Amino acid sequence: MRRIKRITLFLVAAIFLNLAGCLPMNEEQIAKQAQKHYAQVIQPTKVPKEGTLKDKAGAKRNLADEQILHLSGRDFFYIDPATAYDFEWIMINQLFIGLTRQDPETQEFLPAMATSWEVSSDGLTWTFTLREGVPWVAYDGATGQVSEVKDDQGNTRIVTAADFKAGMLRVLDPATYSGNAFLLFNIVGAQNYFTYNGSAAGVGIQTPSDTELVIQLSQPESDLDALAELAIFSAYPSWVDYAPNALQYFYGPYAIKEYNSSEKMVLVRNPFWPDAKELLQPVLEEINFNLQTDQDAITAFKRGEIDAVNVYAEEYASIKDDPDLKDKFQVSPGSCGYYLVFVNSDTAPLNDPQNRQAIAAAIDKEKINQALFNGTGYALNQYAPPFIRGTEDFDEKIGISYEPENAKNRFVDQSPTGTALTLITADSSNYLAMAESIKEDLEKNLDVTVTIDSYSWSDYMSSVRYNYYTGAMYLMGYCLDFGDAQNLWDRWLDTDFFPDVANMRWSNADFSDALLKAKAAVNLNERVQHYQQAEEIILNQDTVIVPLVWSSQIWLVNPKLDASFPVLYPQLENWAFLK
Repeated sequence: MRRIKRITLFLVAAIFLNLAGCLPMNEEQIAKQAQKHYAQVIQPTKVPKEGTLKDKAGAKRNLADEQILHLSGRDFFYIDPATAYDFEWIMINQLFIGLTRQDPETQEFLPAMATSWEVSSDGLTWTFTLREGVPWVAYDGATGQVSEVKDDQGNTRIVTAADFKAGMLRVLDPATYSGNAFLLFNIVGAQNYFTYNGSAAGVGIQTPSDTELVIQLSQPESDLDALAELAIFSAYPSWVDYAPNALQYFYGPYAIKEYNSSEKMVLVRNPFWPDAKELLQPVLEEINFNLQTDQDAITAFKRGEIDAVNVYAEEYASIKDDPDLKDKFQVSPGSCGYYLVFVNSDTAPLNDPQNRQAIAAAIDKEKINQALFNGTGYALNQYAPPFIRGTEDFDEKIGISYEPENAKNRFVDQSPTGTALTLITADSSNYLAMAESIKEDLEKNLDVTVTIDSYSWSDYMSSVRYNYYTGAMYLMGYCLDFGDAQNLWDRWLDTDFFPDVANMRWSNADFSDALLKAKAAVNLNERVQHYQQAEEIILNQDTVIVPLVWSSQIWLVNPKLDASFPVLYPQLENWAFLK
C-alpha cells in the first residue's frame, strides 16, 4: 500500500491530480504587493560554527564494528529525483544532495551543495555559491569500489552550476511530467515552460560560472532556502543526454552499488564526499533496502532482517501492545495536518463568528487524535504546528481550546426548530472517522443536528467549491512539501485553496497584509510575528478555520541503531549502530 504524502488532500481529486501537489500561485497583484514589503536584503544562512551538523554525525559515539543498515523500501517506486516523493526522498537525498540541508534540531537550513547564498534588495534574485571540487561518482562493479567519473580526456567530472540548472530544467520539462514541478513555478518562466507556453531558455536560471547559480523569481520568497533542500534542486549530469544513463551517476554521501527495482537497492558510502565542517559525514558503510512491495515488514523486523521500518497507522493499532515490539517504537511529528474549514461563512448560522467559535470550542481534538493515530498524533491548536521553521508554540495565546460547557453558552441558536449544520467530507476512512467524531461532539455539546455529506475524491472538491448557498463545514488535510511554515501559509495566498477567499465571502485586510509581510520578511523572528498575527485573525478573531490534529510518524527501530526522525524525512547519513 502506498501512502500519499505531499498532496493537498482536499483539492487533489479534480485539479492537478497528476501533479500530486498544491495549486501554484499565479497572481501578479500579490507579487507586486509583496515586493513593496521587501525593502531589504534577506540575510543568508551563515556557515555553521562548531557544534552543528557535522559534529553531531562525528560526535563521540561508541560505534559498533559493523555499520550495515537494513531497511524496508516497500513504499519505493522511483529513483529519479525529478519524479520521486515521500519515502523515495529518503533515498534520493543520500544520492543527490540539494543546495541546503536542514538541521533537525534547530530547524535552520545550512549549507550543503551551496556554501552560501545572497538575495537581491527586491527579493527576486537568489545567488547560490556552490561547493567546489565535488566529483560525480559511480559504482564500478569490476573493482567493487566507488570511483570518480572521468570525461573522454581522463579528467574527473565535477558537479557544476550547469548540472544544477540541468536538474531543475529537467523537473520543469513537460516531457518529464514531474509531479514536483509546481514547487518551482515561482521561478521566472518556469510554469510557462512546464505548460508548453514557453521554452527552457525563458526560465530564470543562470550560471555565470561553474560555482554560481542565479535564480530569478516572479515574487519574493523568503523560504527559498528551505525549498532548496529538496531533490528538485539537485544536480543532474548536464553532459549526459539520455536520462536512464544519467541516473547511474551520483555525488551525495552514498552511491548505488546494486539495484533491482522489484527486489532490492544497496547504497554504499561515497569515499569522495567532501569532508567539510558544515556537512554530515556518513557513518553507515552500506544501506540495504528491501524493495518488495508485498513484503511483511513488521515480521521481517521482528526476525531481525530489517533494522527500522516506518509503521502505518493501521499497523500500529494492531501491534502497539506486542510485548516484542512495544519498547522499540519511536514516535515523532509527521508531515500532515487536518483542519475543519467553514464555507459560505457569511450565511446563517455560520455568519456569526461567535457560532464558529462555539463550534471550535465544542470539538474534542484529542478524541480525533485517538481515532486517527491511536493517540500518537498531536491535538492542533494553531494553524502551523510549532515544530517546523517559521513558527513557535503560541501556547494559550492562539486557538480555541476544547471547552464544551463554554461552547454551549457561546452558541446562538438562530432557528426556532433547532440549528442544522452540514459537514462535507471525503468518503475515505480517516475523513469519515473525523467527521463522525465532530458530529458527535457538536450534537452533544451544542445541541444541534449535524448532517454528514460524504463524497468520493472525484466529487469532493466540486461539492465544496461550488456550494454557493449553504453555510457548511468541510474537512481539509495538507501535507508539507518542505520544512517551513510558509509552505502552509502559501495555501491562503492561493485563493483556490479556500473557497470563501476565492468567492470573496471572507476577507480580512490585516490578515492579507500579515501574510505578504511574512512572505517577504528579512528576519525570521519578524516573520514569526506576522504569522502570529495571522493566526490570531483566522483562529481567534474571525474563526474561519479550526485546526484539528497533526499526524505522527511511527518507526520501529533496532535498539542498537542511533537514529533520529525530523518532520519530513530521516537523514540517514546521521544514523549509526552502537555497541
